[in-house]
Amino acid sequence: MWDITTGQQIHSFSVTSVVPFDTLVWTSDGSQLVYSAGQSPAAFVTPPIASAGPNQTVTDDNGNGSEQVALDGFGSSDPDGTIVSYSWSENGVEIAAGVNPQVNLNVGVHTVTLTVTDDAGATGIDEVVITVNPNTTGATITITVPPTDETILATPTAMAGSDSH
Repeated sequence: MWDITTGQQIHSFSVTSVVPFDTLVWTSDGSQLVYSAGQSPAAFVTPPIASAGPNQTVTDDNGNGSEQVALDGFGSSDPDGTIVSYSWSENGVEIAAGVNPQVNLNVGVHTVTLTVTDDAGATGIDEVVITVNPNTTGATITITVPPTDETILATPTAMAGSDSH
């Protein structure tokens, strides 16, 4: 777009339109490009803003190798419409849908991508890194030995380089 008074380029953009228009004008705050076809101005679609929430670190509480995690897309917004879908994926595979789903993630580091789609079909993307740490506390085992009914408390530990338990 060129400033007609100075001849200087003030904005560069590409327009794909199926509606013929007469005039392109930036809104007074510079946030949107509008067009006028006759008497009716209309705004171009502004994509939604995805917010996958802050990075998270959790611990596998029960030692089963995974932990349930709440994903948080509540910070997402759409400046000119409504978000109609939230899709959460890892490595290109959808793992959940919705603004605040619960997912089970294995011990390790996970980069989860949130894709939000608005009512005009535009999309926004954000990522969150979730680290699931292994359980480092041992379970307590109670052994009762007859005939004295003496109770022995033991905490199991893994032996390095051993397959025995």
